[in-house]
Amino acid sequence: MPPRHSKDTPRTTRRPAGGGLSAAQALLTVLAEYVAPRSSGVWQETLMQALGALGHSPAAVRQAISRSAKEGALTTTRHGNRAYVELQAEALATLRESAQALTEHAPDTTAGDEWDVFVVRSRGKDQASAYQLRTSMLLSGLGYLGNGV
Repeated sequence: MPPRHSKDTPRTTRRPAGGGLSAAQALLTVLAEYVAPRSSGVWQETLMQALGALGHSPAAVRQAISRSAKEGALTTTRHGNRAYVELQAEALATLRESAQALTEHAPDTTAGDEWDVFVVRSRGKDQASAYQLRTSMLLSGLGYLGNGV
């Protein structure tokens, strides 16, 4: 059986070239900023184009949508060969509440150049809990510095 990846085969990553948000983080951002304030759903092709413009491959976007659906945040409904992606009521409420909290509690930008940095580690190999913690922190307005910080 040949190796999955060789030196000559380009590897697909979840982050666009040059770094930035993962496809899942970009999906959450697009849903929070553009979909949740206006409706509860959007065509999958629209998400593919939006995240593609941010440097994400179609495969990475489809995987992010699939994982979000498995976690219960999204549902997809087929209409012929198209798919309509809708936020579940709980996810929609969470995004709207987070957006409201962020605008109501905007940081005081006159405080200077001081930053508070929190490093939170998840115990064990519970990836679902770690993902939920990162998502909650992002929705609360806290930034994500990357793995291993």
